[in-house]
Amino acid sequence: MTATSDLATRRVEPSPPEVYEPIFGVDAPEHQKVLAWSANASKAVIDFMAAIYTNNSLDPRLVELIRIRVAFHNQCRSCMATRNQEVGVDEDLVCSLEKPEEAPNLTEAERAALNYADLFATDHFKITDETFERLARSFTKEQIIDLGALIAGTMGSGRMMATWDIVEGLPDRFQENRGAKNVTPWGEGDVMVQGADMGGKFEKRAALRN
Repeated sequence: MTATSDLATRRVEPSPPEVYEPIFGVDAPEHQKVLAWSANASKAVIDFMAAIYTNNSLDPRLVELIRIRVAFHNQCRSCMATRNQEVGVDEDLVCSLEKPEEAPNLTEAERAALNYADLFATDHFKITDETFERLARSFTKEQIIDLGALIAGTMGSGRMMATWDIVEGLPDRFQENRGAKNVTPWGEGDVMVQGADMGGKFEKRAALRN
């Protein structure tokens, strides 16, 4: 165990460039630098995340909405701070995630999926036949399975990262009150944006609204 003050706030020290760069590249964010300590775990996470986030039957906008909403339940600050700007989810839409059932800019399909995600993340024993009947009115069986895998994968990876308590490099509002359990992805302030034109990198930008 280290006693140095530099690592006093780090539960797991990030790996050095020679470890993380061959796996995640030179612009790896902090959580990937930590994950890179295990090459096997890194490969498994990369493959699984590609399957549940990209190679699925769900609308990319819904995938991003689910990811952000579950990040709130997980209180994963790095997850809440990041945005995929390519899928049409601006900050007005993110703010609608505070009360999804009341949001007029969400579709019924999105509200049904977010309700499933909320129950999945908070008390899965409250998921009923009616929950799945509601999903079936908007989604195919393949999509329902992909949705469950997306929620499960997001919960697991997000909670793992939340336990690492990595906030370095995030916008100020996601670094403040470390240890508090009421941080939200909606609200005022900068976010970390990623897009196809950015070579996989995240950049700190002002939250985009309509």
